[in-house]
Amino acid sequence: MRIGNRVLGAVAAALMLNAAVGMAQSGGDAFPAKPITLIVPLAPGASVDIETRMYANKLAEQLRSQVLVDYKPGAGTILGAAYVVRSAPDGYTLLSTSSSFAAAAALYPSLSFDPLSDIASVSLMSKAPYMLLINPQVPAKNIPEFIALARARPGGINFGTSGLGGLPHILGEWLHSATNTKVTFVHYKGGAPAYQAVISGEIDAAFAGLSPMIPQVKAGKVRPIGMTTAERSKLLPDVPSIAEQGVPDYDVSSWIGIFAPAKTPQAVMLKLSGEFARVARSADIIKRLDAEGVTAVGSTPEEFRKLYISEITKLKKLGQDTGLKLQ
Repeated sequence: MRIGNRVLGAVAAALMLNAAVGMAQSGGDAFPAKPITLIVPLAPGASVDIETRMYANKLAEQLRSQVLVDYKPGAGTILGAAYVVRSAPDGYTLLSTSSSFAAAAALYPSLSFDPLSDIASVSLMSKAPYMLLINPQVPAKNIPEFIALARARPGGINFGTSGLGGLPHILGEWLHSATNTKVTFVHYKGGAPAYQAVISGEIDAAFAGLSPMIPQVKAGKVRPIGMTTAERSKLLPDVPSIAEQGVPDYDVSSWIGIFAPAKTPQAVMLKLSGEFARVARSADIIKRLDAEGVTAVGSTPEEFRKLYISEITKLKKLGQDTGLKLQ
């Protein structure tokens, strides 16, 4: 009987081991078994799009699997995020979005999903400053002159954004609330149309990411007058921060990160997080982002979630302080 019990115990242990291996293979080890789709909740052409396609190509190389990019712009990134939240929690539909998502999550009064419990942080991919751009015909060379112009023409400056509730919109609201000035906000479906509108003179100003607009700055098609971070960008060292120019505590970074639907299996989440971190830390990605004034990160899910929650908290307070409410 003792021998029989030992045999039975060994059989049971083997079965448990086989079951564990099968579970692992059905989770992270076997992932991916089909193409992964990265949803960009903004129009093509913005910095989120540019970086996402860069990450998608690198991820496809690493996984030896197809990685697609699809676009679902609208409502300050909320439409694309809602699409991902409703997707199967299997790791095959992910959200590649910017800090505008935290702004929208913080300031929209009602959403079709809970931005904390219905979506899971995968990895923070990069961080960078925004710059305030104006059309060269606008008679201002810096932030004080721009603010003086806004005071002289209340509501007369057309200020473009990537969409109602996006971070560029919040940055504009913050700037003009802090300086007690008024502009007319013009909301576009994504950063690219807003940037083009500044170049054409359709609008006077907009906040923009560095990567898509540095060539336009160098060509003299737009004029940068301030950075949103406390530090200057090494790509544009002569452009001072907004805080340097008399707007205290004005210090905000743009970031891009990857999210998944809540309840995505832990094994798949760890696989995705590790692979995206590898993408962000690869030498070629670091080199390409550094050339565009962007810092590659590649965080753990926990590190990214901590940042995400702190951003929502900060932006909710900003909304309360400025009286800003999104519909």
